Amino acid sequence: MSKNTMNTLIRFLILYHYGKKMPGLQTALLLANFEFLNTIFDSSKYEIGKE
Repeated sequence: MSKNTMNTLIRFLILYHYGKKMPGLQTALLLANFEFLNTIFDSSKYEIGKE
């Protein structure tokens, strides 16, 4: 797992943790989720390209 993916995962978990307590962060949580999925997709694409 790349460092960038790890940082995004940590941010996602932090937002998820606070998002459950504060409904105002639901939008931020949703955006973080999309960013997280995009990061995984991008990193897997790069790994495939390396081979």
